[in-house]
Amino acid sequence: MVAVDGTRGTAGRPAAFFDVDRTVVRGSSMLALAGPLRRSGLLSPWVVVAATLRGLLFSARGFSEEEVRDAVRAMGSVVRGMDARALRHAAEVAIPRVLAPRVFDEALRLMAWHRRRGHLVFLVSAASHELIDALGDLLETDGVVASEAEIAGGHYTGRVSLCHGTAKAEAVRRLAEDHGIDLGRSYAYGDAVGDVPMLSLVGHPTAVNPDRRLRSAARQRGWREWRFHRRARWRADGRAVAFAGLQAGPRPAP
Repeated sequence: MVAVDGTRGTAGRPAAFFDVDRTVVRGSSMLALAGPLRRSGLLSPWVVVAATLRGLLFSARGFSEEEVRDAVRAMGSVVRGMDARALRHAAEVAIPRVLAPRVFDEALRLMAWHRRRGHLVFLVSAASHELIDALGDLLETDGVVASEAEIAGGHYTGRVSLCHGTAKAEAVRRLAEDHGIDLGRSYAYGDAVGDVPMLSLVGHPTAVNPDRRLRSAARQRGWREWRFHRRARWRADGRAVAFAGLQAGPRPAP
């Protein structure tokens, strides 16, 4: 099953669901983390090269549904036999240092905008739960929905339950049921055509830095389209700076 974490909300409460890569984080999170995971001894140099090439392609144009599934299958084969605690620890160390500088300022300001209105905030990603959990902690979200890598005896088996496309939408639907969230009053943000099922669930969908196919789908449906590009700022204590002037949220791209 796709893993879902978070705290229970008030019945009928709105929520905001954020895809991660190219929506909250510039480019591919796996590409950003490949180097630190290699230096920790968890990935081979050849795996890092493959992840880099795949990440550059994703950053340039996004992935199709089939390409995402291929990437997740590759991820499963790479982590097969890996110590799960070692990967989680490496992610917890690397994400504040490597992913934090890639977080979009507009995404942080938008999360702050939602929190001020009493909305729950969730990350929703096809990346592994171990990686996205650490990012969720960094951004102080209410929970995380992500792909679940099977663990047996403390090690990964190589089997991965993908959180993408319709599976991502179903995970969000279950999350809403578990937390009493009103999807009709909720918001979702995604960058790729694979996010259409999730975006279609909520009353306020927005395409963020959309690929060509999502841009076409969003315009056909009359969804908002925004561009995020500014780097986030971080305080000395490691917490994000949320700028003032958030009443209207970020402005859509012209």
